[in-house]
Amino acid sequence: MGLSKNIRENLWAILYFVCLVPISVNGISINYTFVLIPVIYIFLYGRIFYPDSYICFFAVVYLIIFLSSLIVNVNNIEFLHRRIISFLIFISMFSLSFIRISHEMERAFVKAIILISILLSLISIIKFFSGGGNSLYFEAKDIVGSQRYGFLYIMAFWLIYMSICNNIIHKFVKNLFIAIVVIGVFLTFSRASVVSLVFSYILYVFFLIISNKYDINKTIVYFLYSIFVSVLIILMLFFLFPMVAEFFSLRLFQFLSNFDSIEENISNSATSEGTRFAIWKYTVIYVLNSPFFGSGYLGIWAIQDNFGSVHNQYFDVLLRTGILGFLIYIYMLLKIGKKLYRNRQSMFFGYVGVIVFGLFHETFKESQGLFILSFILLMSFKCYDNISSNFVD
Repeated sequence: MGLSKNIRENLWAILYFVCLVPISVNGISINYTFVLIPVIYIFLYGRIFYPDSYICFFAVVYLIIFLSSLIVNVNNIEFLHRRIISFLIFISMFSLSFIRISHEMERAFVKAIILISILLSLISIIKFFSGGGNSLYFEAKDIVGSQRYGFLYIMAFWLIYMSICNNIIHKFVKNLFIAIVVIGVFLTFSRASVVSLVFSYILYVFFLIISNKYDINKTIVYFLYSIFVSVLIILMLFFLFPMVAEFFSLRLFQFLSNFDSIEENISNSATSEGTRFAIWKYTVIYVLNSPFFGSGYLGIWAIQDNFGSVHNQYFDVLLRTGILGFLIYIYMLLKIGKKLYRNRQSMFFGYVGVIVFGLFHETFKESQGLFILSFILLMSFKCYDNISSNFVD
């Protein structure tokens, strides 16, 4: 291409931004435009690459699981079209494996995540105050709250938080963006979002302390700074969003501090926790009866009318692909985590937050989450342009 690097980077950022926009119809994600990226890549660069051998193996296994489920259910064609669509969506996580990314494409990816998160956060803030603000009380959860992009905020938080600033203006913008994203996290009214962010931050502080174990002064500074940031966030919530602070104080922190309440909610299928536990239990029992290919890529709605979603990324994969498919999926996630920790720690801590979020909601099943997974999977299996690669195993 005859364009400058900055222009190319910004064009990629715009494309990635479009891919990250959470669009859904009747609660179903439909924005899978990222699968067109290889087509655009071929058009721009006139070449395509053979996928990594591991990725080829994984894709073949998932294809075998799909074909086996078709054979076993040959007389049951009621959900055939849904099974095919679900498989194609699932396997699309490998769609970017036919290209090679450059560092300008990676920087564009980071930009896109930050921009979409800032935009979604600002929209939530505007909706909150225009709808009545703190006077909405807990009704704000239904008006403003969302569970579909809390993990996006967490990834964006770490990409911003660990960015390097060279002057006062950049530091101001950085802190402003952090504040906007953190507010967005709390305005999701999703306990999973807050738990995931807090967990990833605790892990970050732990790694900082471990990495500076021979420098007591740095350890103390990092520890005090972490406390300062936490207190600042709490004060911001209490002063600007007292209702939001009360919501999480009641629904999360008081709940977690009462073991009897936790036990009671888990045993009650009418509660959010009890419903999830019942769904996960049902999923395990179902897969034990169909261990090789699970439901054959069908969601739990197809096998149990009372449930619409598994509410867990990993149980969802277990249900759809069986035990082998689940183990391969977990291996991929662990390999991604290992590579990101060694090479892109800002992405690593965001990734950890997303993984924790996935314990309570689907993440990589959502279109924006699937795009993120597809891109970092590409990065982790060294699918970089040889000229610009600096990844290590």
